[in-house]
Amino acid sequence: MKNLLFLLVWVALVPGAFARNELCRESFLKSLKIGNVSSLPFSNVCDLRPEEVPAALRSTIAQLKDLNLGIARAFGAEPEAFFKDGIKLSIVALESGPISSVAGMMAVYPEWAGGPVEPAVYVHEIGHVLMYLDHVPALTALSRNTVINEAFPDLLSRTVMNRPGIDFIDPTLPACGRNLRPAKPSFSYSFRDLFGLHEAVDYQKCCESIPDEEKSPHFKSQCDSKKSYLTYLSTLREGPAFAADCVDRGKPPLGSYRPKRCPGHVFSSPLDHFLGGVEALSGKSKFELVVDSSRIVHRRGDFDCKEVKTGKVSRPTGSAVMSFSEVLRTMRGFVPGSLWPEFDRLWREANVDFATGLDDLEVRRMLEMRLSRYENVCLPGESLEGCEYVCAHVGTFTP
Repeated sequence: MKNLLFLLVWVALVPGAFARNELCRESFLKSLKIGNVSSLPFSNVCDLRPEEVPAALRSTIAQLKDLNLGIARAFGAEPEAFFKDGIKLSIVALESGPISSVAGMMAVYPEWAGGPVEPAVYVHEIGHVLMYLDHVPALTALSRNTVINEAFPDLLSRTVMNRPGIDFIDPTLPACGRNLRPAKPSFSYSFRDLFGLHEAVDYQKCCESIPDEEKSPHFKSQCDSKKSYLTYLSTLREGPAFAADCVDRGKPPLGSYRPKRCPGHVFSSPLDHFLGGVEALSGKSKFELVVDSSRIVHRRGDFDCKEVKTGKVSRPTGSAVMSFSEVLRTMRGFVPGSLWPEFDRLWREANVDFATGLDDLEVRRMLEMRLSRYENVCLPGESLEGCEYVCAHVGTFTP
């Protein structure tokens, strides 16, 4: 009984024609593969004739169609163009539940035999796919950025599902146990809020309110996971007060990001809270604020670097580097000038300087990776002492 099977959904946008099956075509799926589900022995559902698709899988495909339409709508795009190459999906039975999902892979429980998947998790994972596969270039340039690479998929999920948090639909979970990442009115980039102490403690209370013998297997699994998280939090006697605390300075040239110390998922709720305030000031939705600001920063271009000694400007080779700090600051331009003091107050209350500080460190690290043959690179505003190059957005340096 130890080896429970789990359902994993691999999600990827792939080039090529749509599936022959019109059910899949209409749902923007290129393929839908099923593995290790004995009641559904199909290698690719999209190769079946429509009448051969079991009713349970028809409902799955219909759900995915609705979710994919919602995703395209969030971007203000026509779904046929947005998903022109189709989505490649594989459903394989393994051992966890939805909480085990990772980028490009959605986990569901083993007894699944068709029917709905967890929609909020599916949309989150599609968000990763959209970022990683250069589908939206402005977001792809941010895909390696710690502050946004988990927060954006969460934002997409909240937008499409029209929910303040990331919620499960699993009917075997109690009401208090369905919220994976709740929305809190006071979330900020501070230790207590950032590391989800409120969330974990609230979930523990939910777990303690129901006797073990009355817990469903799914709920018991969730409670065990949250208990492990609380144990981890108790080992952090002090939280990262500054962005620099997320950096391991033992590895040159600038150290490396430590995911166990500052895991990317923790940046979701503080960003959501900050965007909620800016949404009220600007009239733009949270999603529009991120996407439109990212496109503006992306249009300003990549980074140029100026050699301090000669003044010569050149562009380093390698992957594009884009600052999420610039994206956040750009949002101020969507707010009427008379309300800028309110924007600045929101910024301070949410402790956004923590996020931009970490972002600046990561931009520097990525720039140095692109300029690996040089030892000293600085960003504008830093002391130029000992700097060989100063790097800034294209257009910063006048000819």
